[in-house]
Amino acid sequence: MTILQKRRLDQRRCFLKLESIIKNLNKFAPPILARDWDNVGLNIGDKSQDISNILITLTVDEKAVRHAIDRNVDLIISHHPLIFKPVTAITEDNPGQRLIRDLIRKEISVFVMHTNLDIIPGGVNDALAEYIGMEPGSLKVLSQTAYDALFKLVVYVPEKYLEIVTKAVFQAGAGYIGNYSECSFMLKGEGTFKPEENSNPFIGERGKRELVPEVRFESIVKEPDIDKVVSAMIKVHPYEEVAYDVIPLHQKGTRYGLGRWGKISVPVAMTDLASRINATVKGYKKNDMVDAVALCGGSGADLITKVSKLGLNIYVTADINYHDEILAESLGISLLDMGHYQSEIHVLPKIERYLKTIYDNKVNIEIY
Repeated sequence: MTILQKRRLDQRRCFLKLESIIKNLNKFAPPILARDWDNVGLNIGDKSQDISNILITLTVDEKAVRHAIDRNVDLIISHHPLIFKPVTAITEDNPGQRLIRDLIRKEISVFVMHTNLDIIPGGVNDALAEYIGMEPGSLKVLSQTAYDALFKLVVYVPEKYLEIVTKAVFQAGAGYIGNYSECSFMLKGEGTFKPEENSNPFIGERGKRELVPEVRFESIVKEPDIDKVVSAMIKVHPYEEVAYDVIPLHQKGTRYGLGRWGKISVPVAMTDLASRINATVKGYKKNDMVDAVALCGGSGADLITKVSKLGLNIYVTADINYHDEILAESLGISLLDMGHYQSEIHVLPKIERYLKTIYDNKVNIEIY
């Protein structure tokens, strides 16, 4: 490509800041859900970098990097971390270090979503469940790692301002219960207050107790959203001093975790299922009809005993070794080993669709 051609190409590009893309990727797969040993987020790069070409891949290996360089990629979004252990040197002699050097030289950033992408609803495991043909409404987490702590927001509002306050609270993230949004409870009543000497009351006079009609408004708030919701509520509430409570609740919100289990949409013989998803059968090999399955994208051998405790006898995962197979056979579990790559690849189009929904055609996105 000549310099003139490159200039013309650059003029047609719409650059986005890496920081903006990271913000949206963190909404898709919150890093707080990642396991504590994991290395997610920006592995290489500068948040102020301009991005016009994105490559989505499972692993940042030599082939992916060569392809990225050839396609003038600015950002690689990878499922597997490029850097897992501390790097003590970057030399030509070490293949992994050489990749890091090449990426830095070519100013290609690397952003990682690993165990957080495994765990999130709609991530690696749900994509695998969809590929296998499981009923979405039947899916449950196989191994819980986290849950949303819930709080109840209670605020007292003049009826005239109720719609303004509720709209602000809901838009800030309150009111979600399962598949329902804008959930609340309202009760009319009366409130009293006496403005003191240094007050600036919205209703009433200093030194005189007031009795005013108000509405008690209650809604559910997830812990990460509390500050945002309260701030939004106070901003539009007419009172100088807003009376409100934030109460911790015993019940838990959305449960997050590794793996899934549930029903197959159409029952199928075990060997037919294995053939359909191109998996190798290991462990217990009885060809029973399958109407329920457990799964875990990637290396899921450490969840075999959890599968057994659920009373399931079919487990779809990857990277099964000899000892895993012996354990599964003793527990009467058939292991369907898809291979690491094939068990995780189905999530990449979901990342692509998410970014295209946000950025439309403002950036080029490719799956490798």
